[in-house]
Amino acid sequence: METKTDPTPTLPKGEGSNQISVLVVLTVIGLLLYLPLWLGTIYISHVQHARGIDPVLPTLPSDSYGYKVLADNLAEHHCFSASPTCAVSETFRTPGYPAFLAAFDTFGSPFVASFVQCLLALLTGYFLYKISRVYLSERWSLWIMIIFLLEPSVILYSLTFLSDILFTFLIVVSAYFLLKAKPSFWMLCSIGALLALSALVRPISLFLLPVYAIFYFLLYFPFQKLSIKSFCKSVTVLCIGFAVLILPWMIRNKVETGTFIFSTVSGYNLFVYNVPMFVSAETGQSVSSIQAQMYKDAGLTGQDISQAQYQSKVMSVSEKIIFAHPFSYAAFHLVKTIPFYISSSVENTQLVIGEMLPGASSPERPALTSYILSHDVKGLSRALSAQGPIVFENMLWLIVTLLALASVCIVFWYQKSNYRKEYVVRTLFLVVMMLYFGILTGPVSSPRYRLPAEPFMFLAAALCISLGISLAIDICIRKKQSV
Repeated sequence: METKTDPTPTLPKGEGSNQISVLVVLTVIGLLLYLPLWLGTIYISHVQHARGIDPVLPTLPSDSYGYKVLADNLAEHHCFSASPTCAVSETFRTPGYPAFLAAFDTFGSPFVASFVQCLLALLTGYFLYKISRVYLSERWSLWIMIIFLLEPSVILYSLTFLSDILFTFLIVVSAYFLLKAKPSFWMLCSIGALLALSALVRPISLFLLPVYAIFYFLLYFPFQKLSIKSFCKSVTVLCIGFAVLILPWMIRNKVETGTFIFSTVSGYNLFVYNVPMFVSAETGQSVSSIQAQMYKDAGLTGQDISQAQYQSKVMSVSEKIIFAHPFSYAAFHLVKTIPFYISSSVENTQLVIGEMLPGASSPERPALTSYILSHDVKGLSRALSAQGPIVFENMLWLIVTLLALASVCIVFWYQKSNYRKEYVVRTLFLVVMMLYFGILTGPVSSPRYRLPAEPFMFLAAALCISLGISLAIDICIRKKQSV
């Protein structure tokens, strides 16, 4: 399984990594930002108690509360169910994050788990720095790490009970092993296990295994002289590391619900959100009336469609509508994916603060994609002008997104004269990862769901800027020399 490789060649960059400076930056950010804010959440929880607000930090309403209920049942009753009596097996949410929360239940304070999440955010920044060093100089890599750790959504979800920080940590570490580590049995097992754990935290990463297998082939087969036989063995090991953790959960679902399913979340989102929003955009009907009709068509009126036994009917109704208008739905899906990349983290943080402390100001969200789909130019213009600061941040995210997408082209151009074609593949990996999370998230997008894509977006955008500057300097030098 071992292959003999030379040290990974890199793009031009500075001297060797200064680990001390990285640790100093992480310590400063941790002590001056994350620790005071973590202590602040403890204070706010007391304010919430005094005002009779429920739930209290670090738990938020909706998804966060659902995770907390599952974690409490797991810790107290040793069952994975949202039901107080554990009568109904949970198949909507996967067990990774509730198990993470339950592991800290013995400490007697929920803030232990949120403190660990802050540490995981800092570790994610560190591994992002290590990945960035594959592509860029130490200074660029350090700034990428700092920008990521100062991103409002990263800070917010480090302090609250939501799965995003743990999930992003697992994704970034798995990417580090793929891009940085030498191919070996244990490296491949680790990648498979990390991808499996990430899927058990959030099911959206369930399909990352073939993505990693393809890029493993592209990185090591042509450039490191990996044989087909070795590649097949490597992918087998990767799949084993993945299946060892995934299959027990699916077998459990088969035994308890009679359905060999990983999660019902994708079918639920299609049925409740994506398809009704699509039909509403096409026909002008209200989303609620479309949902009611879909429940009726599926014969599931009044039923909890997050249950596994209803998934075949749920998927049947959703797929029938999508397959009847495949191109229209594809266009709708792509347009509604735009907020994934450009939505405001600051605005989202304000909204969450409004949930934590009712009475705090919460901004209205401009439904920009709705105006685009309805070709309402005037409405779009009014929404943009009414949300000046938020739109400014939207534009910044748009620039980051466009730079990240352009990174593959500029790396290809740069590498043509430097004979390092593997960097085109490495950069393509960054772009594929940011597109993967955006497209699979789809119409129900928010800054929270963008979190696992942000490390790849920041790195790809920085790479584009760095090489763009280098190319501009080279062109200027050549022009002077020609004169």
